Amino acid sequence: MENSQETWYIVQSASGQCEILGQSTDGLSKESSEEGSLEASASSDHSSSEDALKQWGPFNTQSQAIAKRVGLIRAGKCKPS
Repeated sequence: MENSQETWYIVQSASGQCEILGQSTDGLSKESSEEGSLEASASSDHSSSEDALKQWGPFNTQSQAIAKRVGLIRAGKCKPS
């Protein structure tokens, strides 16, 4: 009887690309659902507050998060990967 639910978030990296991350409510494990982007994004320079990472969500399903990410790319808020 498993009652865990997974929510999905869109997180913008320092490079401007957005990733979709899943978070289970029974723990804090995050999994990347997008391919690629294994580069370490160490943000050592925070010269402007506009460079801060952004987050959208939570979304109930992964498909809702994907649709929102597509909309963010079309609106110019995220770079395509």
